[in-house]
Parts: sequence; structure tokens; C-alpha cells
Amino acid sequence: MQSFPPLDLASHVGLLLITDELHAPADFLIHKFLNLRLKDSKRSRCLILSVSEDMERIRSVASKSSLNISQHVGFKFIDVFAHLESESESSAVPERARGTRH
Repeated sequence: MQSFPPLDLASHVGLLLITDELHAPADFLIHKFLNLRLKDSKRSRCLILSVSEDMERIRSVASKSSLNISQHVGFKFIDVFAHLESESESSAVPERARGTRH
């Protein structure tokens, strides 16, 4: 019986894009491929752009598979909402600074 996803899928793919939605989460695939890629090679690179899951959850699930993602230099996590919020806060300019007249 073949497993899902196929075990050799992660080793043959240069870029693997996994997307999910709130009503159909795919975090089990994210954790499976993260585990396969980082355990497969020390030179593997993984980038997670997250809008719903925080770094602590990913770290916790990875540690249950004996994977310490902090040790992998090729792993990068970006919290998209936090990044967008910090960008919008830094670009916000007070009304007086814009030179508006009343």
C-alpha cells in the first residue's frame, strides 16, 4: 500500500508549495515535508510563510519527531501578518506631517 504523500516526493522536488485554508488545513503535510527535507540533508532549505500558525507550534511539532529546527540554518519562518503589521505601522505618517490644511 502506497503512503500519502509518496515518501520520495520531497527528494525529487526543488520547490514544493503547500497551501491550505481554515476549513481545510494542510499542516500535517507541512510538518511531514519539513521533517523529511531537514532530516534528509543538512543543506536543505525550507521557508514557511505563515498566516495562521506560529513558530512555537511548528517547533513543538518538529520536536516530537526529534527534529530541532533551531539547528538548521536553511530553515526560515516568516509570520506574514506580523510582517505586514510592522510594515503598515512604519509607513503610517501623522496628518500634520503630510502637510494637510484645515
